[in-house]
Amino acid sequence: MANGKRFASIDGIKGLALIAVIVYHFSTPSLGGGFIGVEVLFVISGLLTTSSLLRGLDGDGLALGRFYMRRLARLLPALLVMTLAVVAAGRFIDTDTLVGIRGQSIAAMTFSYNWYDIVSGGSYFANAAPQLLRHVWYVALLAQFLLVLPLLVAVVHRIAPKPLRPFVPALLAVASAVAMWIMYVPGTDPTRVYFGTDTHAFGLLAGATAAWVLHDLPERAPSGDAGRHGIIARMLPWAATVALCGLIALAVLIRQDQSAFRGGLIAAALLTLVLLIGSIGEDSWMRGLLEWRPLALIGKYSYGIYLWHWPLFVLLQGAFPQWRAGMQWALWSLALALTVMFTALSWRFVERPAARIVDGLFSARTARRPRTAAPRMVSGQGTSAAAYAGWHSAPNAHSAQRGDGHAVVVPGNASGGVFVGAASGIAQPAPSQPQMSTAPIRRSSAPMSEASGIAKPTLYRSAQGSQRFNTMGMAVNALVAVVVAVLLCVGYGTALAAAPAKTKLQISLEAQQARMAAQQKENARRAAEQAAERKRQQEQAAAQADAQRKAAQAATVDGTQVTAIGDSVMLDASDAMSKLMPGVNVDAEVSRSVLVAPGIISQLKASGQLRKYIVIGLNTNGAVTVADFEAIANAAGEGHVLIIVNGYGDRTWIPVGNQAASDYVKAHKDSAVLVDWNTAIAPHLDWLYSDGIHPVAPGPGADLYAQQVHDAIVSWQKQHVSD
Repeated sequence: MANGKRFASIDGIKGLALIAVIVYHFSTPSLGGGFIGVEVLFVISGLLTTSSLLRGLDGDGLALGRFYMRRLARLLPALLVMTLAVVAAGRFIDTDTLVGIRGQSIAAMTFSYNWYDIVSGGSYFANAAPQLLRHVWYVALLAQFLLVLPLLVAVVHRIAPKPLRPFVPALLAVASAVAMWIMYVPGTDPTRVYFGTDTHAFGLLAGATAAWVLHDLPERAPSGDAGRHGIIARMLPWAATVALCGLIALAVLIRQDQSAFRGGLIAAALLTLVLLIGSIGEDSWMRGLLEWRPLALIGKYSYGIYLWHWPLFVLLQGAFPQWRAGMQWALWSLALALTVMFTALSWRFVERPAARIVDGLFSARTARRPRTAAPRMVSGQGTSAAAYAGWHSAPNAHSAQRGDGHAVVVPGNASGGVFVGAASGIAQPAPSQPQMSTAPIRRSSAPMSEASGIAKPTLYRSAQGSQRFNTMGMAVNALVAVVVAVLLCVGYGTALAAAPAKTKLQISLEAQQARMAAQQKENARRAAEQAAERKRQQEQAAAQADAQRKAAQAATVDGTQVTAIGDSVMLDASDAMSKLMPGVNVDAEVSRSVLVAPGIISQLKASGQLRKYIVIGLNTNGAVTVADFEAIANAAGEGHVLIIVNGYGDRTWIPVGNQAASDYVKAHKDSAVLVDWNTAIAPHLDWLYSDGIHPVAPGPGADLYAQQVHDAIVSWQKQHVSD
């Protein structure tokens, strides 16, 4: 299997994985389990990187300096440019994206974002703010693994017997998966187990295990087992097909809950291994799908696409908030187009030059010292794949190099050995004497061949003219690079200086919360006075007061008869509710769950502050069931009316809670009424903040929320209160 042919199928798998991740990021409800694409990428990275290291051990050794420099050149330059660029852009597009950006950007550029996010706690306001760099946790975890992997390979290779070596990464993978399973607590934030290197390294370690197993396979099946292994080879493409279907099913079915963190991600890693082993063989008909050029191109440039797609999408949401309502396709299309453009620019002017600099540095060093005859691994390709190819080839055959650089299997000698390689992938043993070529000399942009370590001849048009032309081109390129770097750094610095401490939503919520606290204190004082006054007047004019109150309620809402309990959405609208229904007692809190509502109601009831109409607005922060509303009604007791406000947003549990609210109201028409906030706000998404959930306050969004609550109470009064 030649380099280009063999690894095109792996590029196709990477392309499929990246598509799943992008769909998940752009539209979570469309593919709720698309985040398993990251697991697929982890497994591939573990497989290829470990194969490269094992090949190095077979040849000249690990060459740790070269390994680390190449990986750093692959990951860091593009990450730096992306971080500086999107932070600078956030200064002009949406300053909400810059909240906390100093720590986030430093963590991103030092490959520590996953642990930074874990330690910082991921507060409610951090989640409400659009985070430009949240996706680079993946790059951080990968870099941390690459830092440790060579040391692990070297130690295991040195102290463990050959048959036991694959068991070491396998046991570590099991330990990591078990840690995720145990540490995940259903119903809580999964950031710790999903971002943690210790709890989410099993995909990378599974790939490393597979690389070790394939590396230790003989290069062809023993002659006595040829028939059995031929059957296995024919079954592998079918197994790969089943694995691909399984991965698609996981992407569609699982969510960020125990279905993922207690088995789903582990299953995705194992299915990826089956897909890889069953599709990279020369005889696998799965390669026809996976080598489809658009898919392979996505995989080839997957790193740049992954880096750019998310921050561009976040910035576009801030630039065009009105597109979130009915024009999501425009957001997605523009985000994808810009992603392609910036990925191409990054590859052409950042990633490829960085790789060439490092390759040139080490190639020059290699040319100054003798090379061993053992073949070396280049770009993550090695004996693991060669051995695998041997088990898929005819018994008495060996590989020969074709003119196009691909290996082919041809009839061999009596030994029947199989070795598969490519000029650009695996170097053949160097001849004792270099051979002169009579072919025309061509110009080459690479002064040194990594496979042979022998300088390639280069044709120069004229000594002085060519040198002057090249020098001028290099100077222009260097000048452009310096100008761009300065602009990015200046833009980044000004963005940090202008970064707000809080988002506009957070500022509004905190102001509303302060006013609500003062209003609650005033309401409590008034409640005490009114209770005493009502007690004195009750015996004198009970009948008259009751009749007047009913008549007034038929036309409007007396806020002193309304208790409102809700989350941050209600908190955002609390001022508007107080203006429309003076005297209303609003008790709203950020991140409040419906589970605490019965306790709040019991406390208000015990203190004599629970009023007839109880507004419940708790459908935002978690799934709500009919049983939750029944618990609230039981805590309130008879004589109260529940005014239930449903929720609006892209959270998967909101439709479930909305259905539960409708079902409860239908079953309790005499003591409950529904406020359909979901339907009311849908045509006016520009009345919401950029998170697409909270109404702008003060503003028409908050006013609409208050009006919907008011109208629902009036509607119930007209049906149930008689003159």
